[in-house]
Amino acid sequence: MPQSAIDPSNPRCFFDVTIRGELAGRLLFELFENAAPQTVENFRALCTGECGKSEQTERPLHYKHTTFYRILPGQALLAGDISAKGDGSGGESVFGESFPPENYDLKHERAGLLSMELVEAAGTDDGKEVQCSVASRFALTLGKAPERDGRGVIFGRLIRGYGALREIETVVTGNNQQPLHPVEIVDCGQLEPEEDGLVMGSDGDPFPPWPQDYPNMGDKGQEYLTRLAASETIRSFGNEAFKTGNFKLADRKYTKALRYLVKRYTREAETYAEEMEHMELARKAKIPLLLNSAAVKLKTGEWRGAIEACNEVHQLENQHRSEIHAEVWNTKMLFRRGQAKVMCNEFEEGLEDLSRAAMLEPSNLAVRKELQKAMRRMDDRKNRERQAYSKMFG
Repeated sequence: MPQSAIDPSNPRCFFDVTIRGELAGRLLFELFENAAPQTVENFRALCTGECGKSEQTERPLHYKHTTFYRILPGQALLAGDISAKGDGSGGESVFGESFPPENYDLKHERAGLLSMELVEAAGTDDGKEVQCSVASRFALTLGKAPERDGRGVIFGRLIRGYGALREIETVVTGNNQQPLHPVEIVDCGQLEPEEDGLVMGSDGDPFPPWPQDYPNMGDKGQEYLTRLAASETIRSFGNEAFKTGNFKLADRKYTKALRYLVKRYTREAETYAEEMEHMELARKAKIPLLLNSAAVKLKTGEWRGAIEACNEVHQLENQHRSEIHAEVWNTKMLFRRGQAKVMCNEFEEGLEDLSRAAMLEPSNLAVRKELQKAMRRMDDRKNRERQAYSKMFG
């Protein structure tokens, strides 16, 4: 469903979210001040932390450093418990422990809606309705969620950060659908009217983790070419991280750069030629990124990941129309895949890859050295096996 234009008079707030300590991205919200003014003011103040600490608990009235405590795939993310437990059993508003809900007019009909959770305040046994209120806990919908109608007050929507939203949705959960890895709001606040909400990485990388969260990076024409250029810039940050030995950061940058190359192809007649050009450009850009990713994984001991990256390079090489760099790419692919296979004790296949790389570049000393080392490893293993058999049957 297409979203309506943002009302510039509405407050905008943000969450910077990490998964296992790694930045997933920024969630940027528009708050519907006219629909639920008190709910909006409560959420806004909890984002800024301007109200200090609770008089009752001495806990900060602030979403910062709280977590998403439940993930319901296809339904909603649950967060906003600012109590010490942070497990969805507590919470508090800036107006006191809680306050009455404002309206139920808006429905949970699509992804990205903010909905303040209802808290049952009191009930009786004589058939009277249970009295409800709202505090700080909220849901962020992941799709249509009619089961939440009447259980929450919609007061805002996500306007940027759908890539991060989907990444959070995929976090593995355990008992009671609680994430097994911490999903934390490490920073939050309110944007000024003139702010665009984009944030630059500490290394100077100007691009967010997901391309759809950056303006003018669509799938067509110049917008996709802009994404290709952004991917190359991100790769350069990955290369710098690799040079300094920060392999974890380098891997994140290469993964992010690959994400910028993803494109939905319609194959419609009027755009077919353009799409084929984009497909070729994307293939050329993906191969060095995947080779770099394989190099990182060799450094970090992720042998299977290195093999998978090289296998994808092999598939792209077979599809590539251009012969430019093909031999260089093939040598690197065989060299890195061969190393990884040897480390997985798949000696025959590893030696085959390394031998083919040596044939393509006979003067490459690194390839020859790795081939000799692999042959020694295989001989050592065979000798150990022979010794073990002789002890068993000698």
